[in-house]
Amino acid sequence: MELLKERLLLEWLGNVINFYYTKKTDLQYTVRHIEDGTDNEVYSTETIRNQTFEKVITAADHVKEIDGFKLNLQIQQVWLLGLILLRM
Repeated sequence: MELLKERLLLEWLGNVINFYYTKKTDLQYTVRHIEDGTDNEVYSTETIRNQTFEKVITAADHVKEIDGFKLNLQIQQVWLLGLILLRM
């Protein structure tokens, strides 16, 4: 992060200093497809890069058709990237 050094002459009243921010766009997350009740991967792990802070991510975005397996529909989830789990 680049630090800016500025000198300000402030009046006795009515001073406002604004700081402007942009959302991070360099976030990433990893998607794993795991056999229920084990830690066995049934599909290749995928890393999703260059994502924006607070992007809504749903499990449905990453569902795969995998021979011999069906999706466990009880584990539909929604996340807000960079923050907290919204719904389980």
